[in-house]
Amino acid sequence: MPAFAGRTALVTGASKGIGYHIARLCAHEGADLILVARDTQRLERVAQEMTECFPVNAAVFPADLSQPESAGELWQRVQAGGHNVDILVNNAGVGAYGEFREIPPEKTRGMRHLNIVSFTELMHLAAIEMARREWGRILTVASVAGFQAMPYMAEYAATKAYVLSLSEALRVELAPFGVVVTCLAPGPTDTDFFAAAGTRMLDTPGRKTPEEVARAGFRAMLRGRPLVVPGAMNKMMVFAGRLVPRALFAAAAARVLRRR
Repeated sequence: MPAFAGRTALVTGASKGIGYHIARLCAHEGADLILVARDTQRLERVAQEMTECFPVNAAVFPADLSQPESAGELWQRVQAGGHNVDILVNNAGVGAYGEFREIPPEKTRGMRHLNIVSFTELMHLAAIEMARREWGRILTVASVAGFQAMPYMAEYAATKAYVLSLSEALRVELAPFGVVVTCLAPGPTDTDFFAAAGTRMLDTPGRKTPEEVARAGFRAMLRGRPLVVPGAMNKMMVFAGRLVPRALFAAAAARVLRRR
């Protein structure tokens, strides 16, 4: 029997990239889908594809989670539709590249709201429901950037440090209620993330495809692991960040990112 037969997975950022591939893996394991992203037409195409490829249901819930109150409104719509969320894939996120003082405030405001506020509100709402039913799986998506300071991507890295910390803490808090939290921390990935952020970091050697990253995160969630960092080079970077003094690591990161 598929691992998630009879369960329902809510996936944010499900229209493309890592979120799309995680949604496919959830459907392959029998989970019905609640697909969330801004692009309604693309979501509808993804939903049609999922139901044609797998014996599951797929519901489309367009939402811009970078906007105030959006997470709560999304959750109300999901509940009104009669859906129970057994699996939360808290994937949606954006970045911003450049000197902190030069990035437009409205850009970083939306990033903070998506990467921190909506992320946290969905975690909170899902945790309440899952703990009440004494079963749940939460997969969060951080980044290797969250393990250390990243000049020129300073706020983005800080938001992902928040994701790492919250995921680690809630894994312990929710474990007695049958809820397992897994954090996926990818490095550079072949998506439009870096173009949207305004950097050419995609040129970095060792980058992964979104399908590879999704598979690593999904497998870790199935196994109940606390954290997964896909790729040997990314693992080495995280390990080096623990050995090298943080000030030196930040200075080295600044030299690399300044050229991007």
